[in-house]
Amino acid sequence: NGSSNVNLAVTSNPTVVTPVNAGTFYSNLITDAFGCTSTVSDTVEILALPIPSATLTLLSNDSICAGSFATMQIAVSGSTGPWSIRYQRPLGPDTTVSFAVSPYVFQVNKAGIYNLVQAKDDGNGCIGTISGTATIVVNPQPTAIVTGGGTSCAGTSVPVTVTLTGTSPWSLIYQDNSPNNVVVSNQVANPLVLNYSSVSNFGFNVLSVTDAHQCSNGSPSGVPVTIHPLPTATVIGGDSLCDGTTAYVTINFTGVQPFDFTYDSLPGKSRNVTGWLSNTFVIPISGIGTWLYK
Repeated sequence: NGSSNVNLAVTSNPTVVTPVNAGTFYSNLITDAFGCTSTVSDTVEILALPIPSATLTLLSNDSICAGSFATMQIAVSGSTGPWSIRYQRPLGPDTTVSFAVSPYVFQVNKAGIYNLVQAKDDGNGCIGTISGTATIVVNPQPTAIVTGGGTSCAGTSVPVTVTLTGTSPWSLIYQDNSPNNVVVSNQVANPLVLNYSSVSNFGFNVLSVTDAHQCSNGSPSGVPVTIHPLPTATVIGGDSLCDGTTAYVTINFTGVQPFDFTYDSLPGKSRNVTGWLSNTFVIPISGIGTWLYK
């Protein structure tokens, strides 16, 4: 830059000199081995080209759910571009992206560490500086596995078990014999066990489940639940009649055919009837005597 002289002793021709700073360089005097000198007025100007500075930052949460994406950006300063940026991802080879407008925004869905490897200005070929790293955690989707259910009679409980996967606590929505969907929040115990004993016929279904990472699964899972009413038998009829006529005792049933039942005629023996395919059973009575049917 004309501010100071540098003396070089050289033995080869040509001699390559590598300056460490940009500026204007002058060659003004040369002396050979015999001491002969000559004035030279060659000028070389070295320009300092801008170098890029690339930074990787995470724009979204670093914890994502399986099937979703995290958002990152690469911001470049220091040069005008366009640029080619190479970054390392958790699986597979390095990825190179080229762009002319900063920042470059992109999405990823693999767990692991992401960092920059190289920043290059494609316009001048300069390799620049890099910084920034991001670690992504991918959480599995929670599930709700429903077992149990089945058929029973009133007064006997039918258990339904909901086994949860994911991270506690959970929130879930399920459908049963309630008039509206049931919302459960802050469910810590696993599994969730529900018992049904009232007469009903419904499908128990988990409609959605969300865990502590706010990962949700809307795939329904369910079992049928049927609770039958208890059967009844009502005895009617009977009378005081004269010999030679017939009295009738009728047993009326509620429930679902076929029926198995036992009745007594006192004094007398108990009688068992199985597979009766009617809601009415009629007993004719004749002869002299008094009987109690039950």
